[in-house]
Amino acid sequence: SKEPVRQRENHPRQSYTGEYADEINAAADKYGVDSLLVASVIKQESNFNPIATSGKKAGGLMQLMPATAKQLGVTDISDVNQNISGGVKYLKQMMERFNGDIRLALAAYNAGPGTVNDFLYGTNKTGRNPRRIKTKDGIPPYAETQQYVTKVLNNYNYFKSSVK
Repeated sequence: SKEPVRQRENHPRQSYTGEYADEINAAADKYGVDSLLVASVIKQESNFNPIATSGKKAGGLMQLMPATAKQLGVTDISDVNQNISGGVKYLKQMMERFNGDIRLALAAYNAGPGTVNDFLYGTNKTGRNPRRIKTKDGIPPYAETQQYVTKVLNNYNYFKSSVK
């Protein structure tokens, strides 16, 4: 089985230097999340478009769902600072929930933590939807989520390789 992908530890933190760098680095520092990972999520979620919206009503750079944004204290999804701060806070919550495993945290960011739990443990353990059978890596067997995790990790590797 694959080793979990973990956030880089014990390194001089490399700061993100592209679009919205000040906002991304501030939120990443506040919540202890790698700024390059945050930029990688934004690249995939909105391609750095602060007014992006989805058919599911998610919005802003980090494509926050209205209910999730409210739980995170975000009052204006279109506000760049609030959106990034809320998204990074949520990403940090997912990182903590899944013991620092970036792949599972990203899957949860995309499909929801309950869904990831269902496929990580099987629903006989979570008591939820009985059709959800444990997958070998906990990533939901949805093409969208699997592609999302792969694309964000590809973005992350690109950003890490481009930082000097």
